[in-house]
Amino acid sequence: MRGLQLTSALLLELAVFAAFAYWGWTVHWALGLAAFAVVTVAWGLFLSPKAKFPLPVPAKLTAKAFVFAGAAFALIATGATVLGLVFGALLAVLLVSEAVWPWAQLAGTP
Repeated sequence: MRGLQLTSALLLELAVFAAFAYWGWTVHWALGLAAFAVVTVAWGLFLSPKAKFPLPVPAKLTAKAFVFAGAAFALIATGATVLGLVFGALLAVLLVSEAVWPWAQLAGTP
């Protein structure tokens, strides 16, 4: 279970970065690069498992919910409505699984 959760989290989080980059790219190539850079740097600083400035769990889950919702809306804004809705649902499942089985507990179990 742990491996499936961590693997799906990694893949969906990478897809979040791609969704923001794709949205920005449809507006202007520079915005695509900027959106990708801002989201990945912010994620690395505050939300990643090895964040330089880790947030408390409730704040981390809230911030992730906003980033995930933003990625789903970014896809919807590009015209990929069905993909955005499915992606949002998958991200919601990931967020709920993280709330139920936090990474800290998973990292300590064999």
